[in-house]
Amino acid sequence: MAMATELLEFVQLYKALQFVRQKDAAQLEKLIKFGVPNLIQLREPCNGAGAMHLAVEDYCGIMCKPLLKFGVDPDTQDAKGYTPAMKAAQLGHDLPLEILAKAKADMTVINKEGKGILFYCIYPNNRHLRCFNIALDNGADVNNSSSEGIPVLLMACELAWGCKDMCLRLLDKGANPNAVHPATGLTALMEAARNGAVEVIRVILEKGGNVNMIDQKQRAAIHFAARGGYLEVLKLLSAYNADMSIFDKEENTALHHAAIGGFANCCKFLGQRGCNLNWKNRKFQTARDIAKKSGFKAAGKEMRKLMSRLEKYSKPGAKNPNPSWAITLHDWTFEHQKALRELFQKVARDDGNIDEENFTTILKMKKAPINEEQLETISKLHVKSKVNTINPEEFLQGSKYLEKEFLMAAYEPKKERKKKGKKAKKK
Repeated sequence: MAMATELLEFVQLYKALQFVRQKDAAQLEKLIKFGVPNLIQLREPCNGAGAMHLAVEDYCGIMCKPLLKFGVDPDTQDAKGYTPAMKAAQLGHDLPLEILAKAKADMTVINKEGKGILFYCIYPNNRHLRCFNIALDNGADVNNSSSEGIPVLLMACELAWGCKDMCLRLLDKGANPNAVHPATGLTALMEAARNGAVEVIRVILEKGGNVNMIDQKQRAAIHFAARGGYLEVLKLLSAYNADMSIFDKEENTALHHAAIGGFANCCKFLGQRGCNLNWKNRKFQTARDIAKKSGFKAAGKEMRKLMSRLEKYSKPGAKNPNPSWAITLHDWTFEHQKALRELFQKVARDDGNIDEENFTTILKMKKAPINEEQLETISKLHVKSKVNTINPEEFLQGSKYLEKEFLMAAYEPKKERKKKGKKAKKK
């Protein structure tokens, strides 16, 4: 579309835009018929907007259909490269966007910032979600990155607390789960962990997201989850073999970050899962020192218990009943219990038990995080010698190979005991 340059073009174009704003299709049609050639295709010189850019500013999009009838190109770009579809999405105007989509507007166009329409749909409300779905259903690029290299999935995960459905749809449509900010090194997984978005994190990891990627400050997703006190996220990251020994540029481990917020359960979980309790950061502080200084007694108490346990099993000849591989297996089992239970049920006997051979085959098929020797150890602990079968529920609970405190069940809210009513006195 050409820019208006002549005086007569200016006058008639602004009159046409006035009719668009007034929703007067009849007068606009007359002006187009008797005005300068290609009047409706002209763009105003200030910001390069055309008639359709103005029409989508009305939520109902009343003038969109008449303009399309008059031959307006739905993919017109203004001076900054914005299409009417982008403008509609930015405003959350799903009705005019739907009209443009039916007119085959190109949803893959990018503006001068390198951003496609999806960037302008990322906002936590229902109207923007509808715009997002319209754009996605009409071919918008889920792997679009801005000129600065920022992927649209990363932007969505920054707002994962309110844009969960958008994140999930992007991943479902094939967005790169390892989307990363080129300047900061922050990944979609880190941003989702910062927001405590468990469902989004789960899908990212299932799609192949790297759980141990680090940003420019050497922080991993585990640090962001710990800093926010998101225990459920920590459980999920642990199930995908997150490295608990990673420390950031300040030499803080995830345990230090959990201690800063005084998250007792997170401190307990991280300490059990391999965070170094005696590690000191650049300020020569352990995680327990931080908790103690900030007055978080519960967090400090949990770490003190773990340190006592560590000292006990560090003595010569002492055997740790909770080896790291067994803890990892339990966390993995907890996360995949639904799929495992379904597979176990398919080969179960009438009494609910399964053959040892089927048990080992299923774990190998699901790529359990253990080697052959460890698998054999687990089988021996669960097999019933007389009938050579295994109770799958016992395995899923984990109580046969881990102490009670290390089980996921230990982190579930305790049920309140019902108080017994007082007995009525005999008269």
